[in-house]
Amino acid sequence: MEKYKPEPGYREPYTEYGMEIVMFCAKHCLTKKALAAEAGIPYDSLLATIKGRRSGHNVKAAVAPVMARYEAAAKKQRWKGRGA
Repeated sequence: MEKYKPEPGYREPYTEYGMEIVMFCAKHCLTKKALAAEAGIPYDSLLATIKGRRSGHNVKAAVAPVMARYEAAAKKQRWKGRGA
């Protein structure tokens, strides 16, 4: 019996947390590779968590403070306004 091969062009769907990461990176003009480097985790682990191949509790714990820091900086910038 042959090993199962997905059809050409098949992409693994992202998990809910994966979509949160993708939207965060798009909002802050940040690549997933840069996010992984700043959080101090391997890029492959981040991708495996995004696609649901790994549970990712370690990744979530490492990425959460980085995301919070970016959100706080964006909030501060919003309050300053454009002319400040």
